[in-house]
Formats: sequence, structure tokens, C-alpha cells
Amino acid sequence: MNLIYLCILAAMFGRPAGPDGLTKQSHLLGWIPSRRGEQLRYEDKLNASVTARSIAAFHELFTTMPHHAGSQGDQAMVIILTAAFENLGIMVEKQSIWPYLSEPVDAAVEIISVSGMKPDSSYPLSLSLKEAALGADPATSHPELPIGWSAYSGSGDVTGQVVYANRGTTEDFALLKEMGVEVEGKIVLVRTGGIFRGIKAKNAQHAGAAAMLMYPDPADVGYGKGSPYPDGGWANGNSIERGTVLWIDQPGDPRTPGREARQWTRRTNLSEIDLPKILVQPMGWDQASEILSRMNGANAPESWQGQLPFIYRMSGGADLKVRVKVEQKRASTMVTNVLGIIPGALYPDQRIVIGCHYDAWTFGAGDPHAGTIVLYEVARAFADAAKSGKQPDRTIVFANWAAEEFGIVGSTEYVEANEAMLGASTVAYINLDMAAMGPNLRMSVSPTLRSIAAGAAQSVPQAGGEADQTAYDLWSQHGTKEPFGDLGGGSDHVPFVGRLCVPVISIAAGGSDGSSYHSAYDTLTWYRKVVGADYQPAIMLSRIVNVLAARLSNADLLPFNPEAHVKYTLAAINSIEAEAQRKGLTTDFRSLKQRINVFSKSAAAAQSKMTVAIETGRIKRGGLSDRINTVLLEMDRTWMTEDGLPERDWYKNLQVSPNPLTGYGAWALPALQRAVTLGDQEALDVATEQYIKVFQDLGDLVYKLTSLISRWDTR
Repeated sequence: MNLIYLCILAAMFGRPAGPDGLTKQSHLLGWIPSRRGEQLRYEDKLNASVTARSIAAFHELFTTMPHHAGSQGDQAMVIILTAAFENLGIMVEKQSIWPYLSEPVDAAVEIISVSGMKPDSSYPLSLSLKEAALGADPATSHPELPIGWSAYSGSGDVTGQVVYANRGTTEDFALLKEMGVEVEGKIVLVRTGGIFRGIKAKNAQHAGAAAMLMYPDPADVGYGKGSPYPDGGWANGNSIERGTVLWIDQPGDPRTPGREARQWTRRTNLSEIDLPKILVQPMGWDQASEILSRMNGANAPESWQGQLPFIYRMSGGADLKVRVKVEQKRASTMVTNVLGIIPGALYPDQRIVIGCHYDAWTFGAGDPHAGTIVLYEVARAFADAAKSGKQPDRTIVFANWAAEEFGIVGSTEYVEANEAMLGASTVAYINLDMAAMGPNLRMSVSPTLRSIAAGAAQSVPQAGGEADQTAYDLWSQHGTKEPFGDLGGGSDHVPFVGRLCVPVISIAAGGSDGSSYHSAYDTLTWYRKVVGADYQPAIMLSRIVNVLAARLSNADLLPFNPEAHVKYTLAAINSIEAEAQRKGLTTDFRSLKQRINVFSKSAAAAQSKMTVAIETGRIKRGGLSDRINTVLLEMDRTWMTEDGLPERDWYKNLQVSPNPLTGYGAWALPALQRAVTLGDQEALDVATEQYIKVFQDLGDLVYKLTSLISRWDTR
């Protein structure tokens, strides 16, 4: 490393603390030195404006009614969100789209017969599919609360015997087959959690089940964790986890993949889409236990045992029969993305997008509005600063995404409608879904943004922490030396990173003692009881996002670290290589590792040259800095494959993708990971060549960086 660079770093990190806290300048290596003090004062002003009172007012505004996508409450939310931006003095843009959504009409689950049933028995026994209203929480009596339902379930009326399939994974159904438990034509009962519920439904349908019932087990989210609501914060026996079971291979409107779902857009024929046909119905564990407790087949494996007070069994026998009726309607339905925009003063065509969906299965106090309150508090801080004469250098977009819960619809349609513009102009995307749910910070971050993410967390006090404890301190203690998570599926960051190859920060905080996930109990009363009425987690996250947005929008040199590609990739290769060897595949990553090593050395040298150039005053605003930023913006896009990932061509990022086997997890280096998972030697060899090409192209960009600085030095 350049000696001058080392001396500069030592001088910066060794500075004593001043009255304006300029020790934080060590996080601002992308700034012209004379501008660092101004930047830190800007960040301090933004963060001083954050208040619990303001956040609480936003929370009350957004949680007054149930508002699942396409409902009347959803339409009312568009008006509320728009007015909230306008009251802050923020310009609003809207995008109306017509995705293919579903809506509940009717549902019923009945126990029809059991062994030894007498003529005068009370069967059929009807099971409730709606949560009980609670006197301690008036919102739970709202007349517009829907029944528990799973979006995109098939419609029909079936009666059959019962099978318990644990989490509904591929391995669970394989074990049932191995144990001789027939699934064809049966009613399958599964626990929530573990994998995406849509994959559970897909597995059940492929196994031949006629219907699938889902319930949250008390071991996972109920009294196995703590006191149920309303005495405590955990799920009670009536809590129902609503959610989509759409399992198609890409996010967004299922009928217009790759195209914006406008009202008159050409749509794929329904017969060509693998939409669910199986009936799917969620229920609480009180209702599920009425079925499970009557089962008399072989004991389930110990690992399948939940915490209901009886032995879990794999089948219910010939005499236990259950009826499942589900009626839903599917149609193209208008929903609207609502975006607030603060234009950039210097680079208006470059943008930082901060987003959170606004649709909710019920009131959404936690999911999603524990993120919406952060979105609006950050928007308020930047709007107030702009009114006082300090606009961000780059444009900041505050996005309320529609219909995320149906399959990441709103954000995907926005990306598909503006693909070229967003790919060229978006510096970074920050996701806030269900963000402020407790004091424990967690972030899933693209490699190039991990330094700035850590720096922002180091700049903000820990919610409820010790004196001088930062959010980063507690976060890093709970993790490893690398506390960042990888970017999987399940929220609105997916189209940005997965299709545009835009670097992403998905930020949240959890750790509160309870869960109201997708239930009628996801209310303001629940949130303030469990997460806290003081809104300390939301304050912490608002301040971290303020710092992130301020630094991304104002940096003279974009705070991307080219060397970060190396550490991330080598860690993934080592894991993939070990898995390949276990499967007997031949791996020859020598050429790839050599190419990565060459890139690593040149990237370190380029980073050193950039740092020295900016510290010694050779880089000014405009001119060279603009040219360098253009190259830095290209680096994450270098991972893009125009042909898309194998068998998932909507996704174009070779660096990371959602794990198709679980829906929520991440696949690092997905082309390699897929080949190894399938045991496909030919695909593994082809993918290896793809990644060699990525690092060749990255090396070319680093050469451009070095050449730019060297040519400027000779002027």
C-alpha cells in the first residue's frame, strides 16, 4: 500500500476529538477534506431533528384501517401517503399499475368425521378462520378485518383424510414418502416458518395434496417463546399468518414478467402460468390442534414435534376427515406506488432510492409500517434541511411500494417501467420493510456498500444502550467479524439488486419480545406494548438512514469499495468448492482465483491512488471526480448477465440472488451455486468461465480508474 496513503490514514484516525466531533472524518474518505466538517454538521442537523413525537404521529396516521393491496383501505392509504409528503413540502409522483391480484370471498374448514363418532355427536365441527377480538385492543374489532387467507390459493371444496407434513419442505415430503404415508388427495397440515409459504404450497401440490392448512406453532412464535398477546407480545391460539402463496420464479405481476403492468399491457395467458391450484387456508393453532389432536397414525419424528400438548402424528387415519372450502377471485386490480422526491442540487440525474411497501394484511403496525415511519421521518429531516437551504447533491426518492405482500409487485413494476433510467442513475437502494421492530440492528448489504453501512452504524447511538455505545457496537458483538447478511428474497430490494445490479442496503432492527406477524393483532396497541411507545428503535434507524442517505447523496467520490468484491467472492467460492467436493464434482477454480488475485492487487492500488489524490487536493468537485464516479457506478453493474441466470432469466445478477429452494435465503454466486446444488458438472464449468469474465471486466474498470488519476496527475 502507498506510504503516503498509510500516513494519511494514520493522521485521520489519530486526530483527537474536537468540539464538533470531527473524529468521524475517518468515515469520509470520499470527501474533499475542506468539505468534511460541513458534511458532519449536515448529518448532525438531520439527526437532531428526529423525534419520537413525530414518528408516533406518522405511525398513528398509517395504521387506522386494514389495507391489503387492492382493497378500499389500500386506496385510502394512497391518499394518506400522498398528503403526508405534500404536508412536508415534498414533490409527489405516482405510478398506477394493474397487476393480477386475488381477493378472499369465503372459506371454511370443518372436521367432518372421526373414529367412533356417534349419531348424536356435534360433527361436523366448524373451525374459526378469524381472530378473536380483544377488549384490550379495540382495533381487533374493526369491521373491515378480513378472515385469515392465503393470496392466490386455488378455489374449490374438498374433503379428505389428513397428513401432517411439518414445515412442508422438499425433505419433509420425501420423508413422508419414505415412511409410506400417502399424500395424494389428502389434506396436508403444515407449520409456518422455515421456508416461504408459497414453496410449502408448491411442494404440497406437487405431492398430490388436495389442500394445505397452515398454522403458527406455539413453539415458534407462541407460548414457547413467552406470554401470548394481550398479556405478553407473542402469538396467541387465534393468531393467523396471512400471506401470498404465489411461487412463480420472478417477482412482480405474474402476467407481465419483464414488462410494466399498465392497464392495456399485453398479458401472458393464464394457462401458461404456474399459478397455485391447491386450496390453501391459514388458521390459528387452537383450530389446528382440533385436527392434530384427533390424529392416530404413526408418531412424527422428534424434530417435527411442536409445543401443542400432545404427540404429533404423521397421519390421521381413515376415519378422520376434514373439509376445506376456499373461494377467491383473481383479477387485474389497480394499485399505486407513491414516491416523494427531493431533487439533487448538483447531480439531479443521480438518485438514492429509499423504500418500504405500504400494503398490509391487516393494520400493518409492524409489517410494514415499522419501516414506513422511518421512511417518513427521514423524508421530514431532509425536507426541513432543504427548506433551510441545504439540498442534497443527488436526488433522493422516498418510495411507498404497492402490493409487496402479493409478490414484491410495486417495486418490480417500477423497475420494469424505468429499467434503463434506473440502471444508469441509481447510486444505491435502501430498504426499510418492517424495520423498527426492536433494538438489535441487522443489515444485509451489497459488498461495495459495507464500509459505508458500518460507518453509518458507528455514527449513531445504540437504542437503549450504554453511554457512548453505538449501534455498530452491539450489532458487531452479535455477529462475527463480518456481521453483514447477504441479500436474499422476500422484499422490495429484490428487483434493484436482482435485476438492475444496483448496490443495496436492507436495514432493520429486531429483538422485541413478541410476534404479530401478518395477523389481526399487528396493531398500534400491540406495537407500543411490545416494541415500545418511546420509539427508540425507530429513532436509531432514522438516524442511521439519515447518515447513509446524506453520505451517498453528497460524497465527492462515491463511497464504493472496489476491493470488497474480492472478500465476498472468495468466501463464497470456498463454500461452494467444499460442497462440490462432497458431491464428487470436479472444481477447477485456479484460473478464477488467479484472476481475482490480479484484480485484488490492482483494486487496492487504485483505491490508494484515489485516496491520496483526494487528500492532497488533486481531485476537485466536478471534472475528475465525475469521471471516477461514472466508473465506480459501473462496477456493481459488471455482475450483470444479459441472458439472465440459468432457468431464472428474470434475474440478471451473477453476484447474488434469492435462494429458489427457500424463497427467503440468499445464493452467493448463484450460477455456481445452482450447478453444485444440481450436481451439474457441465453447468459448473460454464459458470466458472462466466465469473472469470466478470473479474476481467472489473479489472478493466480498475485500469480506467488508475488511468484517469494518472492522466490527471500529469496535467
